[in-house]
Amino acid sequence: MKKVLLLLFVPLLLSACTGKKDDPVPEKPETPVTPSGGEEEGKVFFRRALAMDFTATWCQYCPQMAQAVENAQKLRPGRIVDMAVHVDDAYSSDQTNALADLLEIVYFPSLVFDMDKTTLFNEQNASRLTAYVDKMSAKDACGIAISWKSGKVNVKVKAAVSGTYNLTVAVVEDKVISTQQGYGSNYENRSLVRDFLTSSAEGVSLGTLKAGAEASKTFPRAAAENQRIVAYVLKGSKCVNAATCNVNEEIAYTYEEDD
Repeated sequence: MKKVLLLLFVPLLLSACTGKKDDPVPEKPETPVTPSGGEEEGKVFFRRALAMDFTATWCQYCPQMAQAVENAQKLRPGRIVDMAVHVDDAYSSDQTNALADLLEIVYFPSLVFDMDKTTLFNEQNASRLTAYVDKMSAKDACGIAISWKSGKVNVKVKAAVSGTYNLTVAVVEDKVISTQQGYGSNYENRSLVRDFLTSSAEGVSLGTLKAGAEASKTFPRAAAENQRIVAYVLKGSKCVNAATCNVNEEIAYTYEEDD
């Protein structure tokens, strides 16, 4: 695929790409956080944004985007489920490279929310990411419940509105040490995509679900240290919710707090 490290000749993105690795990532000070959701049944499912961070070990500025995502998650607890999608390096795969092509990723680093290529970000800035989270609506979000126990991953999806749904289940890994351009041989990766349990990043069909209907899928997957499940649901081509689950854990449906 065509790939371009975001360099100084991109005038509109100049300020985002000229920093050194030790430069701080801007944050929004004193920003009120949103609630992290609860398991008590409510009217609206808790909405999480899916952040796909397209990265590579050869990309000097990509760690700054990863730091911006981490900062944004601290500012908006529970609202962002991230995936570090490696492209054209030792951690990439045919599926991750195909996903980059699908979302028309050219410059690195790039981040796309909710499988919607019109949301593409190149700036490594937490406040820009939280701005997207603050504008997203939970009105049509589906519910997602996950368990990863006894060598099996089970994902349940409950529709809030009628429509055709697809489910994608990925395995991500934290604490992966690698050599990173500009950062040496001891760089620690988080949320690195290791595998897709579904056939592709676009998922498997759940069919047409009526509002309130539930569908489930089960996948074999042995437990592994530092790995997590990320499940996200597409309605049409856009992600309408996402969730993550550790090994030997169970994540129930969660709901927005009532006003």
